[in-house]
Amino acid sequence: MPDSAVLVALGFPTGGRAVTSDGVDPSVNAIWAYELPHDFSIGGNLVLAVPTNGAGESKRFLEFRPTVSLGIPLRGPLRTFVEYFASIRSRHEEDAHAVDAGLTYLITKDFQVDLAAGRRIRGAAPDFFIGVGAAWRH
Repeated sequence: MPDSAVLVALGFPTGGRAVTSDGVDPSVNAIWAYELPHDFSIGGNLVLAVPTNGAGESKRFLEFRPTVSLGIPLRGPLRTFVEYFASIRSRHEEDAHAVDAGLTYLITKDFQVDLAAGRRIRGAAPDFFIGVGAAWRH
């Protein structure tokens, strides 16, 4: 059985008018992870969200965001990963599909930092992007 969790979240409108949805955006996220032989892992998210379309409009739409990621061990607490993710929308907005890859470093057994870079496969995703992150398991 994979490890799994459900996360219920609310996104609050912050930032400038050009980047906020101007609404409270609910989502439900089913998270799963499975350990494979030789310290490899596979995991993902299945997110169902009902965001507003932003720019001062308050019309909501349904959005499905699947993600799948393969974790690959390197040495000690250092790992790498490759990931596919999408944003599939019920309204006329274009869907987005992208891939990325990166490194993760496990600082403690419950705290990890990561660095990733990726690109659009098709749709409304950015042509190229980079990101940094941190995850804390409690």
